[in-house]
Amino acid sequence: MINIILYFVLSVALGITKAIVDTLSFRKGTNIFPSSWQIDNSWRNKWKNGDPKQGEKFWGSSRWFVPFTDAFHFTGMINHIIIFLMIGVFHFIQVESIWSILFLYLVGGYVLSRTVFHVFYTYIFIKNNVD
Repeated sequence: MINIILYFVLSVALGITKAIVDTLSFRKGTNIFPSSWQIDNSWRNKWKNGDPKQGEKFWGSSRWFVPFTDAFHFTGMINHIIIFLMIGVFHFIQVESIWSILFLYLVGGYVLSRTVFHVFYTYIFIKNNVD
């Protein structure tokens, strides 16, 4: 039972992290995230004083450790980790038939994560334009 709950919690987290990645990519200037998270600014976090000519901020910051320099890459990394965790959790779920797997978990998990994505991307992560 705990595996089923964990699977659907991970489905929700998958939708949220995907919404963050897409919001930072496609809703520049209209999202709720701080300017240090914005793609136009955050790439500078890889470099000393934000200047590529001065070299990496720390060893590997422009290569292996990019996910630890900006929100876009960090949430993308978390998104991929969640997918692998879901596969692992799914492996341990005991089901009665193949149709249970297809309907409840694959379709249910997919629909849940896409619904959460839509709500966060469309409504929650954008600035309110109320003046």
